[in-house]
Amino acid sequence: MEFFSTPIFLNVALLLTIACGAALLLVRDRRTQVGVIFIVFLVAVLIFINTLPSYLVLAKAIAAIIVTIMFFATAWQVHWIETPELTSAIESGTMSIQAVSIEEIDLEATAPLPLDNDAPRRLSPAGISVLIFRGLIVIFLSVVALRLAGFETTQAILNLSPSVIGISFVMVALGIAVIGLTEAPFRAGLGMVMLLTGFDLVYALLQPSLAVVAMLAIVNICVALGTGYLTLVRAERFLEVEEL
Repeated sequence: MEFFSTPIFLNVALLLTIACGAALLLVRDRRTQVGVIFIVFLVAVLIFINTLPSYLVLAKAIAAIIVTIMFFATAWQVHWIETPELTSAIESGTMSIQAVSIEEIDLEATAPLPLDNDAPRRLSPAGISVLIFRGLIVIFLSVVALRLAGFETTQAILNLSPSVIGISFVMVALGIAVIGLTEAPFRAGLGMVMLLTGFDLVYALLQPSLAVVAMLAIVNICVALGTGYLTLVRAERFLEVEEL
C-alpha cells in the first residue's frame, strides 16, 4: 500500500485528475462522464488509503460507489442522451436556454440520435472554437492550481504533501470550471461532485473523523439526487416533444 504515497503514483493521479476535468468539459457522452467521476473518486480513495484509518477509507469508498450508481441510473433513465444539437447550441452561446420554447424547437434537429447510429458527426467551426477555449481553460486553471499548491505559505497552512494539495486544488478548480461552463444539469452535477471531492481530499486529512465523512457523503448524495431530478425534468420535456 506504500505505492499510493509514492511520487510516481501521485504524479499519475494528478495527470488523471486533469484528464478527468478535461473530459467533463469536452466530452458529451454520459457513459464517459460517469466513468470520469468514478475515476475521480478512485483517485481520492487511493490517496486516503495511506493517510486515513481503514474504516474511514471504507466509508468513503461506499459513499463513492453509491453516488456513482446514482449518476449511472440517471444517465441510463435518459438513454445516455444529452440532446446533442440543442445542448451544443446553448453551451456555445448561440442560443439561450431561457429563449427556447416548444414551438421554436426543430424536432428533427433536437431529437436524440439512435443509440446504434455510428455515423460520424462533424463539428461546426463554433463547436471547434468552444473545444479549444475549454482546453485552454483546463490548462490555465491546472497551472494556477498547481502554482498555488506550490507556495510555502499554502503548505505551511495545510501541512500536507504538496502533491496532495496540488491534486485537491486542481479538482476544485476544474470542478468550478465545469459548473460555470455548462447549463446541462447532469454535467454541472458532476462538476459539483468533483469540486467537493477536491475539498474532501484536504479537509478529511485535516479532520479525520467519521462525522466529517458522513457529512460529505450526505452532501454528495444530495447533489446526485438534485442532479438526477433536474436531468430527468429537462429530458422529459424533449422526450415529450419527440413523441408529439
